[in-house]
Amino acid sequence: MLAEIGLSSLVKSSGGSGLHLAIPLRLDYSYEIARGFAEVVAREVHRRRPETTTLQRVPAKRTFGSVYLDYVQVGRGKTMVAPFSVRARAGAPVSMPLDWAEIETMSRKRATETEGEFTRFTLKNAVRLLGERGDFWGRRHWKPQRLEPAVAKARKTWPA
Repeated sequence: MLAEIGLSSLVKSSGGSGLHLAIPLRLDYSYEIARGFAEVVAREVHRRRPETTTLQRVPAKRTFGSVYLDYVQVGRGKTMVAPFSVRARAGAPVSMPLDWAEIETMSRKRATETEGEFTRFTLKNAVRLLGERGDFWGRRHWKPQRLEPAVAKARKTWPA
């Protein structure tokens, strides 16, 4: 969806059960603009995929197997698990940068089949896998982008 409006993005596992998406932007955007854009994108994703996504913050109120689109996490003072961070969980999972092709493969599976996908990167195998797969979160992938052309395209193609 971001590609259709001309934006590239990066993705990584959280080291838990989620994914983190990053859109490299130029540094001259305010926090308010970046957060507002994240909300617009999340709402459009949910509009297109209401059966598989949710904007509901309370886990107990979410539909099982739905993907929570947490644009609220884009906030002052809020943290994100850094790439390659080892999480304090059983098996020592690692927050691992992913290739979009891996996400495509996962998206074709049912929720019960993807549980292991999020914890397959661990302290024991992360360094080896990084060497084999490359760093999808590395500097060469962070190309700062302007929002204005993307917003103009979104206004033409996404309903208000």
